[in-house]
Amino acid sequence: MLWPDSSDDGSAGASDVSSLVALPNAENPRLVIPRRPRAASAAAVRHYKTSATGRTRWLARGGALAVRAGLADLLPGRIDLPAGSDDIRHHLRDVLGQDVQVALYVGPRRAVEKPVLQVLSPAGEVLAYAKLSTGRFTRSLVEAEVGALGALSEQSFSALEVPALLHTGEWHGHALIVQQAVTGTSGRAPGHALVAAAIDDLAWFRGAALSGRWAASSYRSRLLRRIDALGPSPHRPALRSGFALLDRAHSFSTVRLGDSHGDWAPWNMAQRHGRLVVWDWEHLTSGVPVGFDAVHHDFSRQVVVDDLPVVDVVRRLLDGHDSPVTDHFATSADRSLLVTAYLLDIAARYVEDGEVVVGGTPTSRLEEWLVPALALCARAQEEPPA
Repeated sequence: MLWPDSSDDGSAGASDVSSLVALPNAENPRLVIPRRPRAASAAAVRHYKTSATGRTRWLARGGALAVRAGLADLLPGRIDLPAGSDDIRHHLRDVLGQDVQVALYVGPRRAVEKPVLQVLSPAGEVLAYAKLSTGRFTRSLVEAEVGALGALSEQSFSALEVPALLHTGEWHGHALIVQQAVTGTSGRAPGHALVAAAIDDLAWFRGAALSGRWAASSYRSRLLRRIDALGPSPHRPALRSGFALLDRAHSFSTVRLGDSHGDWAPWNMAQRHGRLVVWDWEHLTSGVPVGFDAVHHDFSRQVVVDDLPVVDVVRRLLDGHDSPVTDHFATSADRSLLVTAYLLDIAARYVEDGEVVVGGTPTSRLEEWLVPALALCARAQEEPPA
């Protein structure tokens, strides 16, 4: 897809080959880097995780030094592909107006999976990040991110920073977005107060948030329509039961609706000059309970980074244990509303997107956690707030 075979059109000769290396190996790749020039190869490894802090950041730097010294030449995961004016590297060179190299991220199997590229100068400067659609669904995500970045670029924020949109267009029938690279980050994990302040920045960016009773909220109506539209999904009865639980316990509870990033995870952000730079805006949504992004941050950190079982993490969120960002938005009276509604929302999205079918992450396996997690929510809503 990224390196079309151009051997038949006369644009590439026998020596025109893109030589790449899969790291850590070809069987289980996480990053595919150019073998030459070494400065670009090393930079791709050093910037593999923009959000990296502490030990992870130092490991990336050590790996970059090893690649700069020639380690990539000794590894078995070499990939030689036909190169030519029709490949993605040459297209990005034309888009950015300078010679470039590209490195490809490889993540777990996901419904949202699409090529994500680091775009680097031959000297090792990270210039941009690019994404390409692979089908109708991922095209909708790329186009949504283009719209989100356009809307966000018109606003000024105090705590939040958003990468600039450099280019959008088509390449070989695939939607393409190119964004400004995020560099110069602090290397320290963003503080909880900064993460919460950036959520607040985003929540109100289209104007004042709407407040009102859960029973009369536009979000409640939209969530109900989404659940009913899931049709024969085996998860629909549990989602419908969880929705009824919210109605019984929180019909008269106040809910504030604002804008939500939709994937406010620790790996999608970094601290720079006292502000929070956040990327991956393909799920930006309006009219969502304020605090969803906070719950998602604490939920994702505990499930993915701390490797805790999903049901245990839900229990901790409901108990207010190790949920520092959620604590900025949830009181004892409405915590169960926020956590339960978030779980219903993310589960419905995984069914809608097909994540439950192709997803390879713990949260995508709804059959393992959705029913027991909602049982915990029911128990929490039966108990009077402390």
